[in-house]
Amino acid sequence: MSADIVTLTCPALSRMDEVEAIAAEWDALLARSPCHPSFSSPGWFLAACRAWPRLVPHVVTAWEGDRLAGVLPLAVDPERREARFATDLADYNDAVAVAGDEAVRELLRAALPEVNSGYDRLVLGGLRRDSNLLSAEPSWHGRVTPCPYLLLPATYEEYLASRGPRFRQRLRARQARAAAAGVTSRRLTPETLPPERLPELFLSLHLSRFGGRSCFDAEPAQGFVREALPGLFARGRAEVFALLAGERALAVQVCFADVHGLANWNGGFLPEAAPFAPGRLLIETAIEHACATGLEVYDLMRGDEGYKERWTSGVRTVETIEL
Repeated sequence: MSADIVTLTCPALSRMDEVEAIAAEWDALLARSPCHPSFSSPGWFLAACRAWPRLVPHVVTAWEGDRLAGVLPLAVDPERREARFATDLADYNDAVAVAGDEAVRELLRAALPEVNSGYDRLVLGGLRRDSNLLSAEPSWHGRVTPCPYLLLPATYEEYLASRGPRFRQRLRARQARAAAAGVTSRRLTPETLPPERLPELFLSLHLSRFGGRSCFDAEPAQGFVREALPGLFARGRAEVFALLAGERALAVQVCFADVHGLANWNGGFLPEAAPFAPGRLLIETAIEHACATGLEVYDLMRGDEGYKERWTSGVRTVETIEL
């Protein structure tokens, strides 16, 4: 008896209302895939396209009959005649599909520039070696960016024991300095911080820290934060850690969660918080929370900044593929 032949069709969606119409199915497929639940979500994509209206959606979908089998969420910049993931604010990108599914190859075939008249170049950035896309095309290699990460032990005490004495001494000194000033570090939840207040808290502290050097200095990126973060926080996909003087936030760090761990995304602080080394205290609080909740990984994501090596145990990479 012959096996059934699976036929996939791969239409591309170019209107926002078309993308919105499949958002529930996309989210359901995302939950079964190995892709990052924030960076590969329909909410993330839609927020990016609304924030940068010059982008035209080009969401390549794979359907087996009326069942959604894959999503490659691209956007086209008509001026550059280039298709890519909608925003560089995502550290890990991918085609949304069940791992190993033939839908991934069909999505790639349908996305190639030679079969699309609207663009001349396809740029796939933020691809990990274990992503669906590079698993489907392992011979592809591109520009590499390091992503330091930490494999978490069973307890936070075990993690501290794995660090050197100088690391532990400095951490204790920072904690003591903060405690003497009445400053505490803790996780915020949607019950203690209404999700609609998160974007302004994040932006005010981030811009206080980085000013015009920030990628969030421009209005489109701020609009993206205002639309994307509340929903992700309300759904538990974003975790927020803050340095507090009483109930006043001096510093904040936003991480994104998946089933394996936490990914350190962005944060900021007021000048008065600088003596406490707030970034270090918030990383410590996030790692402690990750250990306490049984997570496996704490990820400092893109970049080889020197401080990351002191906290982590390994480095993986993401690649940018240009076709």
